Amino acid sequence: MAGEPSLTTGRGPAGMESIVRLSDLYRFDRFRVKAVMVGRETGRRLADLGFTEGMEGQMIRCGIMGGPMQVRLGAYDLLMRREEAAEVEVDLLEAGCARGRFGAGRSGRGRGMGMGGRGPGRGRRSA
Repeated sequence: MAGEPSLTTGRGPAGMESIVRLSDLYRFDRFRVKAVMVGRETGRRLADLGFTEGMEGQMIRCGIMGGPMQVRLGAYDLLMRREEAAEVEVDLLEAGCARGRFGAGRSGRGRGMGMGGRGPGRGRRSA
């Protein structure tokens, strides 16, 4: 859409720098931490876990309906609340393969129909 920031460049309209938050990323996006603006105890804990300026990571998955997000930093995975992720500014290094919330998964067809992809009326028939 016109006027929206591009996730691949991190730039908004007219070349202005846009702010990309950790909570805005999709599955498998790679990022570099720019700034952590979470205060008090939570901010200290995130810093202890590796959320420091310049640290690189990858978004593994996002919970649906505002659920927690799984982020990989170095050799470990971390689950964090979406509200906390919204307070972390990042630079997008590489866009992942899943640009939608549900992604393509292993089959490459998006959200399947279950039962091996058989739709209604295509299963086993009884005599």
